[in-house]
Amino acid sequence: MTSKLTGKEAYIRAIDQLEQAGIKPLVKFPASNDNISKLEQHLEIALPISYKCMLRDFGILMFEGNMIYGLGKTGVFGNSAPNVVFVTKDRIENSEISQSMIEIMPSGYGPFFVIDCSKMDADGEAPVYLVSAGGYEVECEKVADSFGEFLLNEVNMLLEET
Repeated sequence: MTSKLTGKEAYIRAIDQLEQAGIKPLVKFPASNDNISKLEQHLEIALPISYKCMLRDFGILMFEGNMIYGLGKTGVFGNSAPNVVFVTKDRIENSEISQSMIEIMPSGYGPFFVIDCSKMDADGEAPVYLVSAGGYEVECEKVADSFGEFLLNEVNMLLEET
């Protein structure tokens, strides 16, 4: 019996698989621990471990047409996507997501992906959901138990296509 990967292990595996396939992220703005703390304070949430790893390693993760929102050069004060604070606050103000959710990626066809930080587990991970264009109260489908698992699934789908 194989044990399930932790969110951090899945995140590391996803990045390793990208590197092994020769795929390098297009943008790299590693976020400092200070900026990550400011992000958590600004949105009044605790972020999951695997998402924090991505922020520390890349800030914003872009590869092969995929874009994971995060922190860039402007830190928490960005005023457009892919700044996670900007897109999250916009979705909250429009009642499309709850105060405990952060938007991490567009789907490319209307719905978008969020982490629900209110559902943090004992390992410091939170599930990822696909939210309909109408908002989380209209339709919200769980797609992964952690950001790391979500990213690994995205990478596996990409590598299957190539």
